[in-house]
Amino acid sequence: MNYPSQGQKFTLRSLTNNGSSILLVLAMFGVSTLLGAVIAGWLGIFFSTALFVIALVAQEKVPLEVMLKIQGAHPIHPFEHRELYELAGTLSARAGLNAVPMLYWLPSPVPNAFATQQGTKTVIAVSSGLMQNLCAREIQGVLAHEIAHLKNEDPRLLKVAQAAVQVTGFLSTWGQIMALILLPLTLVGIVSYSLQGLALLLLAPWVSVFLQAALSRGREWEADRVGAELSRDPIGLATALKKMQDLTNPWIYRFFGKENRLKIPQILRSHPQTSSRIRRLKEMEKNYPGPIVSPYWNKLPQPSGRFYPGPFEQWLLRVIQGMLRGNRNYR
Repeated sequence: MNYPSQGQKFTLRSLTNNGSSILLVLAMFGVSTLLGAVIAGWLGIFFSTALFVIALVAQEKVPLEVMLKIQGAHPIHPFEHRELYELAGTLSARAGLNAVPMLYWLPSPVPNAFATQQGTKTVIAVSSGLMQNLCAREIQGVLAHEIAHLKNEDPRLLKVAQAAVQVTGFLSTWGQIMALILLPLTLVGIVSYSLQGLALLLLAPWVSVFLQAALSRGREWEADRVGAELSRDPIGLATALKKMQDLTNPWIYRFFGKENRLKIPQILRSHPQTSSRIRRLKEMEKNYPGPIVSPYWNKLPQPSGRFYPGPFEQWLLRVIQGMLRGNRNYR
């Protein structure tokens, strides 16, 4: 019996992820359309479709720079981090992108990065916590992962999903308000509701959110696979994921050297479990002879390993400082 090779397994996973992503988006659009039909029949279907188109257009009309500025991000000039742009350029060329994404700096102690696009504009934002805590090899893995999102056009796909979620939420809220307004007529028997219709009004937004989370998880799997191909070093991303997980653990767990035991149900996760992602990346290591040392690794800043306190830790530090100074106005 012939068993599929490791490379064939990941090709099958890629086809499965892409196919399931299309089905999930269609399902989300179907939920919003069905909800419109339950509320107002064919007119509701037309209304829900029109709202969906309006939501998509509105997302494209809001300038990308404004959305980034709201999050506190500001652009990184190529002269500020030439080596980072050169690394992004090398990975973008391997991915076949038409242009190198614009890099943005996100002033946040949480190690994080995300990619977004609008029209022909592509952006990758990296946080200060990520740059100061990850080594060059790990930064390359994270950049490759984000460029893989752009190569797969995941930001656009997720915008379509977000529009479907917004339309479903609006129709559900509007339908529930109308049901409450017509409640007196229902009590006297002039207006009647089906239990199936009321259940759909209440459950449709949750179903849409669950489908959106499943879509996001699938795109993360695919970005891990494509990112490993671009960097040719899946272990770089694997160690980055492990380090990012450790750094985002609650401070009490870090203090005692333990992991956070809080388990979030898989259906609510927008990202797969880190341990599962690391396991798959390690499986992909067999497909590559070894990490290709990038000429930009030595130029990237080395991690400082600085400890970033959370909100409670910041308050606790202020309390201690105030007590040491004999000042009680430390709150």
